[in-house]
Amino acid sequence: MKQKPVYTWYVEPLRAHTNEVIARELGDDIFLERNVRCEDGILRTLWRCDYAFVARLQQSKQSLQIEFRVFNKRGKHGAVRLWHFTRSRKAAATTRRKLDIIRKRRAS
Repeated sequence: MKQKPVYTWYVEPLRAHTNEVIARELGDDIFLERNVRCEDGILRTLWRCDYAFVARLQQSKQSLQIEFRVFNKRGKHGAVRLWHFTRSRKAAATTRRKLDIIRKRRAS
């Protein structure tokens, strides 16, 4: 019988206010991981958390006025990759296009 994969979840705050909210909720800097190389090759500072925390943040996104991105890693040695909450293919394609534009601007 195949075992279910274990995922590690990460949150990247996009504003200082969001970082404060996450720090207050997680309470300890041991969850803060610096210079995490993501699948796209960019080094990021991410907060390690569980999926329940990610879901709570997503539900509170508007009321707390926070902005963040979610990443996950499959198993111990998987790539850290951007993760999107379930949404339409059209919305996902738009996000990919925007990220491509941002990457091109950073590269030039």
